This record gives sequence, C-alpha cells and structure tokens, in this order.
Amino acid sequence: MTEKEMNTLECFECEMYSSDVHKDVKPVFDDTSSAICLVSSDEYAPFASLVIQGIKDNASADKKYDIVVLTKDMEMRNIYVLEQMASDHPNISIRVRNVQSQIKNLKFYTWAHFTIDTYLRLLIPSIFKDYDRVLYLDSDIIVNHDVADLLNIDMGNNYIAAAYDTHVVSYNHSVDDYSQYNIETLGLTDPDKYFQMGVALYNIGKINKDYQPSYLITEASKAKLKWLDQDFLNKTFRGHIKPISNKWNVMICNRLPILDEVYLPEKMRREYADARRDPYIVHYVGRCAPCFTLKPDLWTFFWKYARRSPYYEIILQKMALNASHMYNLDIKEQERLSYLPSWPRIRYAYYRLMQHISTGKNYLKFKQKKNNIKNALRARR
Repeated sequence: MTEKEMNTLECFECEMYSSDVHKDVKPVFDDTSSAICLVSSDEYAPFASLVIQGIKDNASADKKYDIVVLTKDMEMRNIYVLEQMASDHPNISIRVRNVQSQIKNLKFYTWAHFTIDTYLRLLIPSIFKDYDRVLYLDSDIIVNHDVADLLNIDMGNNYIAAAYDTHVVSYNHSVDDYSQYNIETLGLTDPDKYFQMGVALYNIGKINKDYQPSYLITEASKAKLKWLDQDFLNKTFRGHIKPISNKWNVMICNRLPILDEVYLPEKMRREYADARRDPYIVHYVGRCAPCFTLKPDLWTFFWKYARRSPYYEIILQKMALNASHMYNLDIKEQERLSYLPSWPRIRYAYYRLMQHISTGKNYLKFKQKKNNIKNALRARR
C-alpha cells in the first residue's frame, strides 16, 4: 500500500475501529432458522438500510432476526452505520461480511444494470452452512410485514420458496416465442413456473445434502443466461421450488404507464392485484426506486421507511442528483419525439421496450422497427 493510499478516511477507519467483516458466519441466536441475508455494494448501503429498517419496524419482540449483509466493497463507515441500526433491539443482530476472497478467481456474465453483486447470494449454502434455513432479500426492496411469518413456513422437500416472477410470466403471454427460452434453455416444463429470486427462502439442509456447498457459485460462473443467477436457480432447482404469495414480492411497474402484469393469466393477475393493495414486500426492480425515477410506482412504502433510515438525507441527495439528470434526458427525449404524431410516439416506446426484453430474431425485429421510426423522425426534422 502506497503512502497516498494510506492517507484515506477508509484506511483510518479500518485502523481505528475493530471489524469482523472477514470472520465466518455463525448463528448469533439459538434459533438456526432466523437468518436473513442481504447483498449490498457500497453504493447500495443506503438502500440496504431501508430493508433493515423495514425488518426492524415490523419485527415481533418474541422472534429473533439474525441479519447478515454480504458485500465485496462496502467501506467501513457504511458497515458501522448498518451494524448499529439495531443496537437497541436485543432480538436483532446485524453483521456485515466481506466475501470478495470467495469469488476472486471466478468470472461472471453481466449486462445492462446488473453487476457481479447479484451472484453473491449463491454463496448462501456455503456461508450459512450452520443454519437450517436462510431468507434472502434483495437490497432494492421494502419490507412492510414481519418476515418471521415467511421464515417459519413449511418448505416440504423443496430447495427454495419464492414467488412467481410476474414480469417474466407476463412476457410469456405478450412477447412472441419468449416462453420458449424458459422451456428450451431452462428446462421448465411449464414456462409460467418461473420464480423471482429477489425474495427467496433457502432450505440449507436440503441444498447441502444434495449439492456441494460451493456448487451454485462455481457452476453459475460458467453460465451465460438472460437473467443471470436467477435463471440459474430456476434451472437448477426446477420442480423443487415452493410457490409463495406474491404479497411477499410485489414487483413494481417500472415502465409507467405500461404495466406488464396486464398480460398475466387471469388467476395470477387477480393475485397480483390483491398483492398490490396490501404488499408485504415491495420490489423496486430495474433500478426504479422512487429516488431514481421521475415516475415512481408504490412510492409511499419507500418513503415511509426512508424517513426513518439513518441515510434519509443521503437518499434525498441521490434523488436530487438523479432527478436533475433524468429531467434533462426526459426533455431531450420529448423534443426528439415531438416531431412525430402521438401514435408513432407510442409505437416507438413500445418497440424500444420489446427490443430490451427480446432475444434472437425478435430482438432484431423490434430493433429494426424502432430504427424505422427514428428515421421517420429525422426526416420530419
């Protein structure tokens, strides 16, 4: 380490404050079914705090909550803030663990807004081997109900319990040949039985009995799948995933005013509508937390817990910076599209969306249609 590298706040705090970020994860409480795992980068520490705030605010005094945040780059000042969030709750423990050393020799496929961090949840069977079950939660969610109710469900002989992915199931019924990917690549006999892994209960005993603890992370590093590790989990555990209510994972509308879920099969569509009215967990998928978008969905739940988080002012700061950037982009987009009549503008937005979620020939088809409208726009100017 150079003198310049040593002359940093992070280096100072690492020296001054004791840290257990590299220690093994052992149960804090006698209950080995009370573990909750989050994954967060340093950037997403404020949003991980919202998850923790929701868990804390909805916790039962007679239940235990053993929270562990996995990271590969979180700085000490953020680790300290997160670990202190439940210092006044003896039934809640919060620890941050750095797992960079466990993935340093592995390479992972990513695209769009996805990062390597999404794969860290695949370390759960090896890191939490002393637990019976572990509830995994993404860092872009809001908890609005006591998660102990989910931790205590009967898992039967299943590896994982999770809710159906209402976006992907919608694509199965609205995008040509989309379901074929689930059948041919993931091996699903029913393409609609595809699960969203941002909220997932892991049956550690069952997984480690049938697989080596490092199997998931090692094999996923060799794969190149559309929805990354989520596809890998659906493929690996197909037929042994217990469906749970979508109340536990309400995926927000991240392309307002377009709602993907209108294409769901009738029964699932009604369940999604009911879940939106009383969500236990709200999932701001696609980097669409209310502080990141000008058109947020289900924002009241986000700000309810953000106001109580130690990062509230930081989140407001992020919102101000992002709002300024997005407003400028939005104005430019409006100026470009204003040269087209309303119907072509709608088609342009539709083709751009379809290009993003399609693959193969369909991707090329929608890209060409979108470019045709772009050319028409240029001609009018």
